Amino acid sequence: MNEALNFNEQTMGKTVVLTLQGRFDAAVALPVKNRIRSLAEEDCRNIIVDLGKVSFIDSSGLGALVAALRYVTKDGGDLRLANMTNKIQQVFTLIRLDKVFKVYPDLKSAVGSFEE
Repeated sequence: MNEALNFNEQTMGKTVVLTLQGRFDAAVALPVKNRIRSLAEEDCRNIIVDLGKVSFIDSSGLGALVAALRYVTKDGGDLRLANMTNKIQQVFTLIRLDKVFKVYPDLKSAVGSFEE
């Protein structure tokens, strides 16, 4: 079964939360990266990607997040990750991306991190 990725966004204070659901792979990496880039261009400095409902991530999905992080941080913003499942966390740890991204166990702590 090939479940497509859905994503929606909500604004929490000065933070935009992009919630992904499904498979984050080559088929959807570009639209996600482009949406994050658009948010940065709209002067959204605080972006959180909620990965709690992501069932699978491949190198394209990971690459999209890294590219988006680079784009957002070049103008003083930040992209943080929240709510990873154990499976997704293992992928990030394996390739050491947990050292690149600020990762939070839940959405509340991720949003709060921008208010510190």
